Parts: sequence; structure tokens; C-alpha cells
Amino acid sequence: MVAGCACNPGLHNLPALRLAGSSGEPYPAGLVAAMRQRLPNTRLIDSYGLAETHFAATMLLDEQFSEHMGSVGRPLPCLEVQVRNGSGAVLGRGEPGEIWLRGSPVTTGYLDGEAATREPLVNGWLRTHDLGRVSRDGYLYVLGRVTDTITVGGNRVFPASVEALLRQLPQVNDAVVLAAPDRSGNEVLVAFVVRQRAAGSPSPTYEGAYASGWPTTRSPRSSGFVPQVPRHPTGKADKPALRRLLVTPG
Repeated sequence: MVAGCACNPGLHNLPALRLAGSSGEPYPAGLVAAMRQRLPNTRLIDSYGLAETHFAATMLLDEQFSEHMGSVGRPLPCLEVQVRNGSGAVLGRGEPGEIWLRGSPVTTGYLDGEAATREPLVNGWLRTHDLGRVSRDGYLYVLGRVTDTITVGGNRVFPASVEALLRQLPQVNDAVVLAAPDRSGNEVLVAFVVRQRAAGSPSPTYEGAYASGWPTTRSPRSSGFVPQVPRHPTGKADKPALRRLLVTPG
């Protein structure tokens, strides 16, 4: 991940840096804007892959960022991508579901043998347990893990899509969305937000600034401000650490 490098206020330019790549999570729009400003000679790429694919399965090239922000690109020539429902049926373009991959780079099995291989590998297809959707023009958007899906008011909500909306707000630098039970035992959305340095003190109407314009199912019930999002060495958010900060919403 290159987020720490690009957002360092002391870093003004790296003229020799020609390429910056990311994998694991899509580049936030704010990070791309900062890198374009501070590293104008650097080309960006984003990719999606797993250990089971040996290298990237999809890739978003520098010239594709402006039209496909938040995407991890299109499949490489040696790989196929499908999005399927829980029964394994292939879904149409734009419909969210589990990402399945097939191609020569995909592993043929696991060290522990048949039992470990049987569930994730089906007729040459790898079940990734990642959620995503494929746009009409074939670009993959990763929405999170299957286990990250949150049911709010009977509707499925993908935290990554809400995080992307939050990051579009001028006062937000980073955000992570989790599920929490309310006092009646139903799931609601809770957002942990890192605000922009210039945003000043949080306004008492902060939540209303985004919630009023969004569907109820995609509006966090409450927000907490954190100085930074705790992350694993891979760059992914440390959600267990954030869960320890949760207070049951009313």
C-alpha cells in the first residue's frame, strides 16, 4: 500500500518514482487526488488477486482511474471472473455476489489435500469468498468479504460501498464501517471516521450531512472519530481493533 507515502505532508515530490501500485483494497478517491498532485510523474495501478492466483487476477491501469474510480480493473488475459449467488448461479452485470475466478494461474489444490480443496475449488473455479460486482464494461468492483455483509432492515448492505460514499465527503480522510447490534438486537451501521486535518472540530450536525441524502439502509446509525484507522501490515483495516471501541447504538 502507498497511502502513508502519498499522504505524508512532508513529501512534496519524488521525481524518480515512475510507478505506484496497490492491492488488497481499491485506492480511495482522495488518495488518488493527493498522489496526482504530489507525484505528477508517477503512474498508478491497482490490482486484485489472492495467494491462490499466484499474482494479480485483475488490474486497473493509470489511464483508467478517472472513469473507473474504486474499481480493481479488468481480468488479465489468462483469467476469467464471474460473480455468483449463494447457490453458485452466475449473476448479471452490476449484480453483487461472490467473486469466482478461473484460469491457468489458479491453484489446483492445497497442501492439506482433498478436504481442504473441495470447498473453494469447484470444476476449476476458485471461490474467493470476496463480494463484488462487474460493471457493464467488464470492470470488477470489490465490495468486501462474504462475512462482511450487513443486513439492515432486511436489506443487504456492503460496508465498502458506504465507506466509498463517506470518503467522498470533503471533511473525511478515511472511514471504516462495521455492523453493531442496537438495543433491540438488530444490525445497524457504525462508521469510524478520520477527518481531514483542515476540517476543524466535528459539527453536531455532522452525521446529518451525509445521512440525510442517503437511503436509510446505507446511513450509519452513529459515527466515531479516530486519529487514524488501525491497519494490518497488508494495509487492510484492523476491524477487530475497531470493534473493541464499539458502544451499542440506541
